[in-house]
Amino acid sequence: MSVGWSLRAPHFLILAFSLCLSQTVASALAQVRRANRFDPKMHQRYFDVQAANPAEFSSGLTTTNARITLKLIIGQQTPEVIAVFVGRGEDLDPDNTPARWIPFTETLPVDLGEGDGERHIFVAARWKATDRNYEGSGFEVTVSRSRAAVWITRPKQLVTSQPVIQLQGRATRKLVRCSYDQFDQKGNVVQQDEDAGAGVNYPGGDPDADFTCIDVELTPGTNTFVLRCTDESGLTTTTNVTVVFSTAGDTRPPVFQFVHFPQPGQTVSGERFTARGSLDAYAPSLTGQLIGGGRTNQISGYAERNGYFWYKDLPLATGPNYLTLTATDAAGNSSHTNLMLVGVSAPVVTLDEIVPAQKLWQSRITVTGKLTPPTHRLLVNGVAAVVKADGTWVARDVPTVSPDGGGAATFDMTVLPLEEASTNSPPPKEQVLAQARLGTKPLTLNPARPACGVFQLHVADTAGRPFVLLTSTNLQDWTPILTNLNPGATFDYTDANVAVTGCRFFQIKPMQ
Repeated sequence: MSVGWSLRAPHFLILAFSLCLSQTVASALAQVRRANRFDPKMHQRYFDVQAANPAEFSSGLTTTNARITLKLIIGQQTPEVIAVFVGRGEDLDPDNTPARWIPFTETLPVDLGEGDGERHIFVAARWKATDRNYEGSGFEVTVSRSRAAVWITRPKQLVTSQPVIQLQGRATRKLVRCSYDQFDQKGNVVQQDEDAGAGVNYPGGDPDADFTCIDVELTPGTNTFVLRCTDESGLTTTTNVTVVFSTAGDTRPPVFQFVHFPQPGQTVSGERFTARGSLDAYAPSLTGQLIGGGRTNQISGYAERNGYFWYKDLPLATGPNYLTLTATDAAGNSSHTNLMLVGVSAPVVTLDEIVPAQKLWQSRITVTGKLTPPTHRLLVNGVAAVVKADGTWVARDVPTVSPDGGGAATFDMTVLPLEEASTNSPPPKEQVLAQARLGTKPLTLNPARPACGVFQLHVADTAGRPFVLLTSTNLQDWTPILTNLNPGATFDYTDANVAVTGCRFFQIKPMQ
């Protein structure tokens, strides 16, 4: 482990050689430069230092030891005496610090002193028959002997009716590994040495978290966690936290905030579709039914940790389809929402697989697919696609909408009548209706389809709760257009200027 560096590089380059370089030494130096390497044995008075024992360092140049050992590297001539200077932080001035000269040795023990923090070490050498000091390289070490303090930041309430939690926390020092054991109310081991994700965050979580135990399933009653976190010094801190899972007194059902797709009365093509939206809380059970084409289908879905839900691969019948979605929490409280959509036989749109999948982490990407028949216009997340005669299409600079906060990207494809020959003609001035409940987080009201004509909004649960209404053209940059400081129980809003201002997305954001 070579760790030498110079505090005074320009000064060092001058002093690394004798004052009168011979022609032989100068020639050797030229050869070294041509070979792009540096050999100290080619020079007379050369001096440098590096770590003698890498095991003394737990991580990089961080140590818990009171003393370390440096290895001295010299050129052709051996120094007569050496001196070592140790400063805390930037407090090191060898020129104005008395030197304690000791006979030259190839390994040099260095006392780092008491307390934690940075140490700057500088070693000077003096050759025989000269009074001039020849300074070597400096060495920087971080001393870390005290263990990191660790504390829990989430969940904020340690008594919860939610069966799954995200256990997050902070530390006073950078962590390199965390793990935990989980015990139930009787002391039985539920999980052992589970990874606690040092340096890991989750969408919507604590942005400053130093560790995250993601999607921890609780057992009824008291859950005890023994958390072990190892910092970059190699020191491990152990702490306990208790979380109680109880549904006693929980009578509030989860509420459907918004169904993003499909919208009530929307026409949908294809044999199957996915219903998705958001709840105001996580619900472990999602059921429902879909009636269409003379058949009744019992359906089920799943919710993510932030309440975003999905009902995948639902059968679509031609004509009216009546969809009922039911959410039930761990306490048995239920709520439901109803809507009607219309299945149509054509056209059919497909989306090509996005390769590599890492592209989905970009804010905007190019996507392709096929449209049958090709005699229609196509919008992908509000962006007009170029449709070729064979039905293949390409849409560029398409926003990667991630309604669940990062776990999935969605692409809503809207097919519109071909009003004129140009496949890039502006979208029609249709009416977009949105219904929602004011929750505790910002809610994008029409993430899949920008409003290009008239936008109408109905919001419930707003009594006495101030909020802001914002707009965006790209789902990235939001501009406030209305602030309601003292709303009633519901709020209704109509924006007829979208036809003038251009296609826009709308978002509602609670102020407290």
